[in-house]
Amino acid sequence: MNHFMNNGKEMLRKDYEDKKKRGVTPPFMYKSYEQVVDEANGIQRKPVLGCLVMLIGSILFWGLIIWGIHSLSPLW
Repeated sequence: MNHFMNNGKEMLRKDYEDKKKRGVTPPFMYKSYEQVVDEANGIQRKPVLGCLVMLIGSILFWGLIIWGIHSLSPLW
């Protein structure tokens, strides 16, 4: 057994119990830096838009790569 892992687990469990006693709900105990900045500036994230941009960008990127290979190859 890994001694360090057990210490870390124990520390997280104690921290969880302390937060629970104070009334902090577990999923919202820790916020990432981006969430804090977003709340401070009133920014709302739109993951669907980000997914769409990545999908279209990937299709364009690989399409240009394939088109470039196809146009340079004398065998095609």
